Amino acid sequence: MNESSHKTFTDKINEFYKRSFELFSKGSYLEEMDKFYSLCKTTLYADFIILLESKDPLSIKIVESQPKFNFSIDQTNINLLSISYSENRPVLPYTLTRQEINFSNFDALEEIDFAQMIAVPIPNENIEDRRKNILLFLYSKNTEHISEFLKLITELSPRIYEIFSIKNKEILLNSVHSRLDSILKTIPQAIIFMDSGTGKTWINESAAKLLSLSEGGEVSSWKVSTSMTELIQSAVNQKEIFLEMNRNLSNMNLEKFSTQWMFTDPEKKVFEVTSLLLPGKTAPGRLWFFEDITSFHSQQETLALLNQALKEKSEIAQQENQAKTVFISNISHEIRTPMTGILGITELLLNTPLNPDQKDSLELIQRSGDKLLKIVNHLLDFSKADTGKIELESIPFNMQELLNDLVSLLRTEILKNKNELNILFPPNFPKLLKGDPVRIGQILTNLISNATKFTKEGTVEVGFHILEKTNSELSFRTWVFDTGIGIPPTKFNSVFEPFVQSDKSITRHFGGTGLGLSITKN
Repeated sequence: MNESSHKTFTDKINEFYKRSFELFSKGSYLEEMDKFYSLCKTTLYADFIILLESKDPLSIKIVESQPKFNFSIDQTNINLLSISYSENRPVLPYTLTRQEINFSNFDALEEIDFAQMIAVPIPNENIEDRRKNILLFLYSKNTEHISEFLKLITELSPRIYEIFSIKNKEILLNSVHSRLDSILKTIPQAIIFMDSGTGKTWINESAAKLLSLSEGGEVSSWKVSTSMTELIQSAVNQKEIFLEMNRNLSNMNLEKFSTQWMFTDPEKKVFEVTSLLLPGKTAPGRLWFFEDITSFHSQQETLALLNQALKEKSEIAQQENQAKTVFISNISHEIRTPMTGILGITELLLNTPLNPDQKDSLELIQRSGDKLLKIVNHLLDFSKADTGKIELESIPFNMQELLNDLVSLLRTEILKNKNELNILFPPNFPKLLKGDPVRIGQILTNLISNATKFTKEGTVEVGFHILEKTNSELSFRTWVFDTGIGIPPTKFNSVFEPFVQSDKSITRHFGGTGLGLSITKN
């Protein structure tokens, strides 16, 4: 083929491609098929052009033909189906002989000598309905352009596929855009997108309502910016919003930030406004997302008020408790001073000659006074512990001697209840310690006294276990075990509260203030 004919051939290809692209860029390829058939007939010199569709490898049907004529095609034509669904060469041309074109009423096309087919694997306009479009060009025996057509069709096959694919991408993009647009229009959150590259701004219906604009969609960026400024100016916290916006928007490395916009007119509204920087080809865009959090904010305010009220009540209760503690301390001092005098005089009188009745009366006064003084001392210790005013000494003392003194004081109660007291010291327990013997003695007295009081004809055991021992420090655990009535598991925590005992009847049967364990704990 000479240069002139090659140029003509190239020109035809370019003209066909250009005109086809123009056709399909205007609308649906099905709507433009008549014009496309005419273009094919003019350029490719085909006697018949048939558009077939195959939805699956087992069925094929004729959609259109040019010129129009009535005939049917074998629905299970193996050659057509196998070629149209070839995975290796989906868009290259395939030549079919007359024997391979097995039309059911082939008599209507008896002059046809061979067919050229292009299978274009593209979806139909319904995106969910994927089909393969097949263009079938039929030529008669007398055609004079077979050789040129074969070159043309070979060159045009991928371009026809490209034409259909471009249109399909537009259809798919339009469908996705339509669905996304429907979603954004119906969601309650206000959404604003500002494209810095194009200078365009898009808003949904919720954003249009919030900004008092007529409708959603593409809106003037100036209008949106002005409306957003006016909206901020109507907020009760506009100063904070402007400060946050200026600081965050000036930071180009900050991709995301959130602020709260609060309004009271015409009604109380609180929005959580999130701004997100989106990358773009030429310049970044910015997405604004407005979430109505009025209900949540109201709940937070209510919770804050309740917490404040609870805090105030707690402070009042603490003040009242402090006043009670001070009162107990003062009244205890007032009782202890004269009681000390009474006990002192009683002890002096007991050392004088007395008849039996006088001695019994004075001993009763002494026992009652000792019991009352013990209660007063408990109250004073409790008031000190409650106000954090207990001061600890650090002096040398002998733990074994301290325990012997305690046993002597408690011996009467131990013998009264017929209990056996065992004290267990580890062999390496040091004789001398440095600490507060008064407070340690008070703790052990409370625990041993409780154990002996609530145990009848049983055993009370006091033990020591060394946890850690160095040249300068000793850490040990002390336990008091008894076989008495015990403490119910449900009362383990409450018995360490002031004025609480495990059973209300205990005070009547055993006496006590209910302060011993509380003082010990503190």
